[in-house]
Amino acid sequence: MIGTLTEEKKSHWSFFLLELTHAYNSTEHSTTGLSPFYLFGRNPSLPIDILLNSYVNDSELCEDSWVDVHYNRLKNAFTIAQKYASNVAASAKKEYDNSASDVPLLPGERVLVRTFKPRKKKKKKEKKIGDKWEAVPYIIVDQPILKNTKPSDPTDPSASN
Repeated sequence: MIGTLTEEKKSHWSFFLLELTHAYNSTEHSTTGLSPFYLFGRNPSLPIDILLNSYVNDSELCEDSWVDVHYNRLKNAFTIAQKYASNVAASAKKEYDNSASDVPLLPGERVLVRTFKPRKKKKKKEKKIGDKWEAVPYIIVDQPILKNTKPSDPTDPSASN
């Protein structure tokens, strides 16, 4: 959200964190379908709500009924979020499965190789921004012929060993 600020405001981004955090927490999330405020059992109080006097004050409820109302809100929010998140995950999986394909590496193509260096104690910053790929690209020299094979069923008497 900091990226939405104008250029002159970006240089002083820390002054806008409270407003940006409030805006983020008031906005419906794409995975859950609910705002973070709602997931914590309340609706955000926006300036327009105060101007229109539509702000609901939970402190008017007695303690026992507030607990019941709060519990039911949270239970409902988590149920809705869980259903919405499962639907989003299923949709993303279906889209990925439909678009995933086997891409052969052909001779002459350049590839980067992932670095799997032994884990040593590193500084936190090095872990996050360290190189994940070798610096020099490798060139594919040859491509082996791969045959699709199907393993035989050991319980099938007609299968030969």
